[in-house]
Amino acid sequence: QRRVRGSPGADHVRLMLREVAKSRSRRREQSAAVKVGERTALAETKSREIATLKRTMAILALALLAAVATAAYNYLGLSLSTSLTTAMLTHKMNYRKDSYSKALVHFHGLLPEGRNVSVAIEHFRRALDAGERNAGTALGLLYLKGDNVTRDAKAAVRWFERAAQMGEKRAMTVLCFLHYSGHVDETRDYLMAVKTCRQAADEGDAHAQFNLGVMIAHGQGAEQDFLEAYKWISISSKEIGDKAIDAMNGLKPRMSYDEVHEAHNRATCLLYTSDAADEEDSVDLGGRRIIKKKTKNRESIETVDRREKIDVSRAY
Repeated sequence: QRRVRGSPGADHVRLMLREVAKSRSRRREQSAAVKVGERTALAETKSREIATLKRTMAILALALLAAVATAAYNYLGLSLSTSLTTAMLTHKMNYRKDSYSKALVHFHGLLPEGRNVSVAIEHFRRALDAGERNAGTALGLLYLKGDNVTRDAKAAVRWFERAAQMGEKRAMTVLCFLHYSGHVDETRDYLMAVKTCRQAADEGDAHAQFNLGVMIAHGQGAEQDFLEAYKWISISSKEIGDKAIDAMNGLKPRMSYDEVHEAHNRATCLLYTSDAADEEDSVDLGGRRIIKKKTKNRESIETVDRREKIDVSRAY
């Protein structure tokens, strides 16, 4: 046995066994490290998924809240005026500081005591006296719809007129509708409808621009002038859309090519008058006005060509 233990062959076997043991130990360590890495990666993946799920749930909750708030505001009495709801959201935290915000808070019932239209009307009146033109539109809508007050179209007209005198274009547009439909004196007053509609159109209200064009096209409250009617309807077409395009194409058969071209030029010049100084240039080439829109890299000329054919619809 001594000879075997001390022989070179026995030393070689011992070395081999040691190497095998070391190799197995290394494999076990590597396997353990791989499992730890896999568990860490899995934990990180689950953490990311949970974070993503939380963000998604938060976004969905906000979207649901916004939908519920929008539905609630549209259900309430001042839904005809979008800016009133916007103003309420802006001012509800500091409503004690101005009468208009107080009126909105009382009207929408954001206080513990609930909705109080009488108090809201009082604050709307104070706000209007203080120069808040939106308050006049709000009062007009309240009396026009009879929201917790006696319905009174004439009183509504008076409030709308005060707001319109202060430059509130929505009040002008509503006045146009009231005069056109005969809600004021139970008779249609096209002259006043055109007057108030033109004021709102000059202020940039697209619905007023469209209705003004239609009334002029039918000779209601103004001399029938297809060129002028086409101009106003063309200006409103960007916001009104297909309805305006259909009306424009209904006018084309009654106009010459030169009249349609001139109406386009007038509309284009009127559209770009306000910002021509800082964004656009206009040049006159043989009586034809070309409007150039400046961009960062080039200049482009904008034209409008609509080809659908349908009859002109009446206002409102």
